[in-house]
This record gives sequence, C-alpha cells and structure tokens, in this order.
Amino acid sequence: MAKKIKNIYIPETHTLWQENGEVHILNDTHHIVWNGNSLFNDLNGLMHFAIRARESDEKRVIEAQINQMKRITEGLWIKWDWEKSEEFIKDVKELRKKYEENKNNTTTENS
Repeated sequence: MAKKIKNIYIPETHTLWQENGEVHILNDTHHIVWNGNSLFNDLNGLMHFAIRARESDEKRVIEAQINQMKRITEGLWIKWDWEKSEEFIKDVKELRKKYEENKNNTTTENS
C-alpha cells in the first residue's frame, strides 16, 4: 500500500537557522528541518523555480494593470478629458486668486 504524501504550504517564514549540518525553517505552523548538504545540492533548482514563480506573478500583476488602464481609457469606468481638466484647473486658480484678493482687501479694511 502506497503512503499518502502530505503537503505543507509555507506562505512565509519568520525564522531560519543552521545547526548540526541542518537548516531549520520555521513559521507559525511548521518547523522544517532540511539536511544542509541536500539543500545545497537542491539550491540551483529551488532558485530556478522561485524565479519562475516570481516572474509569473509579476507578469500576472502587470497584465492586470494593463487591463485596468484599458478599461479606464475605453471609458468603461471613466474617460479622462484633458481639456475639461485644464479648464477646471484654470477655474480653481481664478477662484483662489479672487479669494486671496478678497481676503487681502478685508484685512486691509480692518486695519
């Protein structure tokens, strides 16, 4: 009868150390002890797969960001109107100028 293989998921570790030729990996739920020589021999493969996983994750995030930008520019959420934005900024500056002038006139009159 075949043994059932148990999976251990390690989302992150918080402690690593070496002792007696073994590497210890500790997180909130597991303590993994790995033979140092075996780990050293496996490092090339581990790094290869870790880099591939990282690249895959980065690709997924970038694709999601590109899709969001497409949705925005296609008007599914909002469409940025540069002309109206510039008009709005101009109006705000004019209102701010009038406010400052009014504020200065009021201060001068009260002095």
